[in-house]
Amino acid sequence: MKILLIFGSTRIERHGEVVFNWVKEQINARDDIELDAVDLRDVPLPFYDEPESIGALDGKFNHEIGKEWNERVSAADGFIMITPEYNHGPSAVLKNAIDYAWAGWNYKPVSFISYSNGMIAGARATEQLRLIASGVKLLPLPTATHIPMLADAFDEAGRPTNDKTTQSLDSVLKELTTVGQKLAA
Repeated sequence: MKILLIFGSTRIERHGEVVFNWVKEQINARDDIELDAVDLRDVPLPFYDEPESIGALDGKFNHEIGKEWNERVSAADGFIMITPEYNHGPSAVLKNAIDYAWAGWNYKPVSFISYSNGMIAGARATEQLRLIASGVKLLPLPTATHIPMLADAFDEAGRPTNDKTTQSLDSVLKELTTVGQKLAA
């Protein structure tokens, strides 16, 4: 199963890179997932300003990067979105990346990993993303990983300080691959 892992923070002094790097490491240790990992900082999509809705463009993007992003999304069998929580929601850059594709998202599973420096752990951002994902016909899975108090959640080596974080990610990956296999059958 080919998974597109999307890191949805582009802030200069962001803190979630430790999460992104750890998730990549955990997925790469598995043999049932082919990983395509993307840091949205490396995909400078402008805010969606195409002349038509994404579904009506028929691949005729004004921005070549939009076309490339669409192809990358289409190549995946499922998705994991890593999001911070900004003002009770996901980052604008992640929402914009979702808006830049249509058919590539349709009827594929998506899981979420969220984090924050508070106790809510990005859960509100995840809930908003579930609604947004449904709007592009993604299939949001119920299991998610929420990482509270990010500043204390990982040690200097980038390993979780709480075994429940690893167990939660294992549950996310199991559910994502199980659903992906059932959809492919």
